[in-house]
Amino acid sequence: MKRFILSAVVVAFVAAISYSFIPIAMSTSSDAANTEMMAPAGDPDLAASIKAGKAIYEGKGTCSVCHQLNGAGLPPTFPPLAGADYLVADKMRAVKQTMYGSKEPIKVNGVTYPGGIMTTVELTNDEVRDVVNYILNSWGNKDGSVTTKDVVSMRKK
Repeated sequence: MKRFILSAVVVAFVAAISYSFIPIAMSTSSDAANTEMMAPAGDPDLAASIKAGKAIYEGKGTCSVCHQLNGAGLPPTFPPLAGADYLVADKMRAVKQTMYGSKEPIKVNGVTYPGGIMTTVELTNDEVRDVVNYILNSWGNKDGSVTTKDVVSMRKK
């Protein structure tokens, strides 16, 4: 298990290093505009959750290392989160994969990704909720929200 986690960390590190040498894939100032949070007006709880999720996504959660700040991912190894049909199809699966990673190959927007990727940082139920809410409502995604109760129910499975 430790070797697998170490392998996932090494892959993420190599991907991040590789990313820095691919100028066409680098985030631009226009990408920053695409990361604006899309919280529905009048829902301050969701807006706060999204804001907290962004901080976790870009920091403690290390999500942005593989999925990038702009949500575009690093094909063919790490799938995009921006405009991802796979994400929209099952929000509870997104919760579970935020906690445990993707162990099987997955198909996102017609492209197959290898799977076998484990998360390296354990997040609390509220942190998982916030990260998923950020992803569901960023980069043009307008896919609703999840609750802490949803996260707890997926942690049991």
